[in-house]
Amino acid sequence: MVQSGKSFWQSTVVGGKLIVKGTRIPVELVLKYLAAEPDINVLFEAFPHLTREDVQAYLAFAQEVIEEEEVFPIADKHAQQSHTHV
Repeated sequence: MVQSGKSFWQSTVVGGKLIVKGTRIPVELVLKYLAAEPDINVLFEAFPHLTREDVQAYLAFAQEVIEEEEVFPIADKHAQQSHTHV
């Protein structure tokens, strides 16, 4: 699943959120921290037990999810209505 060698697992202890094995920190929470403040040192201050490898695993997971995502355009309702009334 992830090139960094870390594995993910479901935890009922952390509300069923996906976490990096051994951290108990949800992937979602780390991504929120990084989105708000991309400075990895701020993240390490908030979560001192995280390692660089952990963060790489979180980011690799997010990248894989986005890579596998399929997006289908939704037609504009107004444009659809104008074409049907022609």
